[in-house]
Amino acid sequence: MGYELEIPEELREDVVKLQQLQQQHQALLLQKQSLELELSEIEAAMKEVEKSIDSEIYEIVSNVMIKKDRDSVLSSLKERKEIINLRVSSLDKQITSIASKLNELQSRIAEKMKKPKSGEEGE
Repeated sequence: MGYELEIPEELREDVVKLQQLQQQHQALLLQKQSLELELSEIEAAMKEVEKSIDSEIYEIVSNVMIKKDRDSVLSSLKERKEIINLRVSSLDKQITSIASKLNELQSRIAEKMKKPKSGEEGE
């Protein structure tokens, strides 16, 4: 017979929770990165629109270029920028919360792995 390592059910459940939290954390980081890229593109577009001396410019909507008023395009870009900033802020809070939960769970798992088996408890 071989050597069997018995992992308590509670520890196994914590490890599964840890993996799920890590996946959520990674997904949120990817969302944030994507939004920050979009934010960077919006800021670059705003600079270009502000430099423009023409009162009318073209905006690409899907696969169509539409002639629009410069001020309405700027207004639209500013609105999108505000919305994205709010979403990034919300993601930051979620990321911080999950990171905290991850740390707590990692500590709890490490502590459980150090504890003697239930038959050997002395404390």
